[in-house]
This record gives sequence, structure tokens and C-alpha cells, in this order.
Amino acid sequence: MKKNIFKNKKVGFTLIEMLVAVLVFSIIIVSISGIFIFSVKEQRKLLNNQILLDQVSYALEYMSRALRMGIKQSSELPSCLDYEGQNYKVYESGGTIRIRFINALQDNDCQEFYLENNQIMQAKGIINSATPTVINLTSSGYVKINSLKFNVSGESQEDYLQPRVTFSIEAEPVGGNLKTPLKIQTTITQRTLDIQL
Repeated sequence: MKKNIFKNKKVGFTLIEMLVAVLVFSIIIVSISGIFIFSVKEQRKLLNNQILLDQVSYALEYMSRALRMGIKQSSELPSCLDYEGQNYKVYESGGTIRIRFINALQDNDCQEFYLENNQIMQAKGIINSATPTVINLTSSGYVKINSLKFNVSGESQEDYLQPRVTFSIEAEPVGGNLKTPLKIQTTITQRTLDIQL
């Protein structure tokens, strides 16, 4: 009969084997944790950028729709612009560039768009009420608007151009995780034909 030579030896791990196992396990856990933290940070950046795009797209579309419905100043309308036949008025007030117009879609209301405290604002009822209604078009908690610029052509009766407004927005998410700010520019034309008065 053969004798089992391993019967008397104790089977187990040595201290070095245990240390190597703990080290390998620790490296795996740290790597997985790092990947998880990185993916959470990247997801947060993507969500902030998506919110930025949503907010700026909304403001751009809203302003385009309102500016497209601008009509020229006439003697039948309350005085909103500087002179009869003017379509849009771009001016500076309080260090910000503003555009003023008469919105035909909203009962010929005198309105304007401007930048205040890094937010795009709309003022409604400038002429018809004692205090105009002011609306934020972008959210201060998520979006910081760095600049809002207007360029108008064909705004008066001295030319034969259809009124056209080009405006540009430069924005970034609050927290500023974009390497370069988002810059968007669009041009709209007035929907009504610019006919001489």
C-alpha cells in the first residue's frame, strides 16, 4: 500500500501570496473606480452642454420668430420707434445693445431684446403699459450668455432693401467646461414686404 505523502502537509496561502492577491484586487478596484468617476464627470459635462444647446436654441428660435413679425412704424401705431417707416431700432442703453421693434403677431406691441446679467431678456409692453413685462429667455442657473449682438440692414424707408436682422449669441454653460464658448449667428428677414409708405 502506498502512503499519501501530502497527508501531513497543511494546505494554505503564504503571506506573499496574500499580499499579491490583495495588491491585484486593489489595483482592479482603483481602476474601476477611476473609470466610473471619469464617466460620471463626462456625463455631467455632456448634460451641461445639452442644456446649453437647448437653452440657446430656444432663445434663438423665439427671437427669430418675434423679429420676423416686426412691422414698420406708422402714424396709426403708438410711437415705438424713432420715425415713421422705421422697422427696427438698434441702440445702446445701460451698456447693452438692444433691438426694439413692433410685433404684429402680439397686437402691435412694442418689444425689445437685450442682454442683462449674462441672460437674454425680452421686454414687452414698452409703450402700452406703465411697467413693461420682462421675461428671461435663458436660465441663469445653467447658461451664461457672454454676448448678444444685432446688425440690421434695410431698417428705413431710404433704401429698397427688405429689412434683415442678423444677430449672434456667444454662450457657455455655467461652470464653463467648454474649451471655447458656443457661438451661433442667424439672419432673419421681416415677413411683411417693405413697401414704401
